[in-house]
Amino acid sequence: MTGAAGRGGRRRRRRGADPAPTRAVSYHPIFNRLPHPEVFSADQVASIHDTALRVLEELGIRVLHAEGRRRLREAGARVDEDSQMVRIDRGL
Repeated sequence: MTGAAGRGGRRRRRRGADPAPTRAVSYHPIFNRLPHPEVFSADQVASIHDTALRVLEELGIRVLHAEGRRRLREAGARVDEDSQMVRIDRGL
């Protein structure tokens, strides 16, 4: 084996004897032209949304960041500082 691939080739490249080859790459965007299947019907999406809103209203979500709780309180959410739970009404 001789040359850059042979003995000492890596050392020569590091010293600048063999410059690294440049490579021009031309990427083009890829588009999926197939129709997107509907996973959920409109009724199912509405049901999922309604359930998510009910969870936020009744159970709430724990917000660990004090600034986040403060901002949600200012926006009108109910905040329990002891448990760090925030309950958000549907209208909010």
